Amino acid sequence: MAEMKLSSAQELRRLNKEIGVKEQAGEVPYFDKLLADNFLFRRADGTIVDKRHYLGDLALVAENPYERLDTVVENVTLDGDSGVVNVLVIAKRKNMERAALFKNVRVFNRKGESWKLIMWVNTKIGEI
Repeated sequence: MAEMKLSSAQELRRLNKEIGVKEQAGEVPYFDKLLADNFLFRRADGTIVDKRHYLGDLALVAENPYERLDTVVENVTLDGDSGVVNVLVIAKRKNMERAALFKNVRVFNRKGESWKLIMWVNTKIGEI
C-alpha cells in the first residue's frame, strides 16, 4: 500500500507534537537537525538564546526532568515555504511547584523536503 503524503499543514502539526515528545526526552540530535543555524529561542522568562545555548540546555534536561509536557497545536498558518504554528503547552518540571500553561509561537522554513525551526517564542500564561 502506498504511503500517503501529508500536507504541509499536517506535517507541521505532526512535527510540533513531536517537538514536545523530543524536548521532554532531551533528544539533542533531533533538535540539532531540526533547528536552523540562525535559530533564536525566547524563553518564558524573556531571555533569548541561540541554537548552541538551546542545545546545551536541552542536554541538561535530566537534571530537571519534565514530569508533564502536553502539546496542543492551535493553528498553522502557511505562506509558501514558511509556516507559523501556534501551540499551547502544559508543562511541569521537577523544580516547579505546579504545572503551567505556555503559549508558543514557532516559525518554520521549508528547506527541500524538510522543515527547519527558525524562531520559537515561549510565553507563560499562568499556573494551572
